[in-house]
Amino acid sequence: MESNFKVDKGDTKSKVDTYCYRRIVGRLLYLQATRPHVTYSANVLSQFVADPRQNHMDALHRVLRYIKATLRQGILLPRDGGSTLTAYCDSR
Repeated sequence: MESNFKVDKGDTKSKVDTYCYRRIVGRLLYLQATRPHVTYSANVLSQFVADPRQNHMDALHRVLRYIKATLRQGILLPRDGGSTLTAYCDSR
């Protein structure tokens, strides 16, 4: 999801299953511990758990397709510990 992507309330759109939407968003919030690049998307989509609409579910499916396409990316947390984390930043 682009950083300037706006998701409106979508009052005119049809409602979706609230339980399903909350469950997927909850898993997305849990996933952001090892995939920090989905944090923005998870936070934007979590704003609509009270009344999710079809446009919110479409945006959620878009994020899930991105995650499926980038399975090898993220932070690996091994069981035995002892890993070294190297981070890079491109500041402009």
